Amino acid sequence: SGGVLAHHPNLIPLFAERDQFAADLFEYFLRTEGLDVCVALDAEEAARLQQQQRPDLLILELLLPGGSAIDLCRAAVAEGIPVLTVSSMALRDAADEAGASAFLTKPIEPLQLVSTVRDLIGTSALTGSGGPRALDDATHT
Repeated sequence: SGGVLAHHPNLIPLFAERDQFAADLFEYFLRTEGLDVCVALDAEEAARLQQQQRPDLLILELLLPGGSAIDLCRAAVAEGIPVLTVSSMALRDAADEAGASAFLTKPIEPLQLVSTVRDLIGTSALTGSGGPRALDDATHT
């Protein structure tokens, strides 16, 4: 464990998840990777944290209550933030249309989440933070 992430301890993913249990579980796994995770349990809180924290990655449950997760995805993509979308529903097409970098179907294996996050953050870490992120190659899986 470690790899790219160990060299970039200030990378912050924002995890927007409606299920408190899943949020706690995945926050734990991401923290073991050395990531300082912010968690939001609804779309309103996610939007607020996105503005305040300027996360390096948005992990977004597409069935988030309190607003449109697809709108959150579009806003993050417009700001150059890679988005990992997750859902138990077949929403990959909607996620792709909104510009998501990756999509995982629930239930998610923790190692699959960590490895996808590592890939997405690794890509943005390599291009430097604050500048435009070259994620075009990773957009379509």
